[in-house]
Amino acid sequence: MVILGPNRDPSRLELWLKRQAVEATSIQSNRPHSEREAALRSFYQGRNPVLIVSQAAGSQVDGKVQ
Repeated sequence: MVILGPNRDPSRLELWLKRQAVEATSIQSNRPHSEREAALRSFYQGRNPVLIVSQAAGSQVDGKVQ
């Protein structure tokens, strides 16, 4: 899991990693709740081994979505 500092865009790092053939997903607070849950689920289930989160969204990552 990568937690980015303020004013950083997780989707940019996600896109760069995918271009490097690294399966990744990201969450940020401006995405709909359903998209954030889907990203967490894919991370916890191992489909995306890298999860990138914004600092604001990092507080939502608690391991409850599986």
